[in-house]
Amino acid sequence: MGERIRGERRVQGLNQAEVAFAAGVSRRLLQQVEAGKETARLDTLLKILAVLGLTLEVAPKRLRRDVPQPISVDEDE
Repeated sequence: MGERIRGERRVQGLNQAEVAFAAGVSRRLLQQVEAGKETARLDTLLKILAVLGLTLEVAPKRLRRDVPQPISVDEDE
């Protein structure tokens, strides 16, 4: 996630101080997040992502057999 945050920040032409200020976090914390060295709280990460126009998506790792799966319905039938 840190690499993605750093990449998007650079694409937008922002420096760490600007993003950190807008997100309400310290520059040092943002540096550590980008380097993958910081275990940040979820709300903190969401603030950083929001500043950059990014979102966090939660998706299943794999389909589980014990969980009902969506059924596709063909309208022609």
